[in-house]
Amino acid sequence: MHGMIRKFLIYFFCVAALAKTNAAFAQNKSSITISFNHFVKDEALQLDTVRFFNDVAQAYSVTMFKYYVGRFCLTTNTGKKINDTAYFLINEEAPESKNIALQGIPEGNYKSIDFMVGVDSMDNCSGAQAGAL
Repeated sequence: MHGMIRKFLIYFFCVAALAKTNAAFAQNKSSITISFNHFVKDEALQLDTVRFFNDVAQAYSVTMFKYYVGRFCLTTNTGKKINDTAYFLINEEAPESKNIALQGIPEGNYKSIDFMVGVDSMDNCSGAQAGAL
């Protein structure tokens, strides 16, 4: 399953994380903005306008593209893990949804970021929740 998610990530979106200091937080806290950009192979995804071709030359177009991301885990250079349990709905039709901000992240140097595509089964069965869920 992990390999399938990695393949999905490689083909469909490029993630760029930009850290910035936010004065509204306590000293030594920052927010991290993560931007999701969707691609089909090397071409930017455009809904209902572009006909793409798969590996056997069959044409298709994408009319809707939505998914959840969540449970972000940032790992510092020293190995400390910073977890955020929030979920976000990414919707290609809503450009603002493709830029998410994780709040209250300690300033520092990070070597990796992990997150889940979709919703964890425990969270999925927990009834109505706050935020994107």
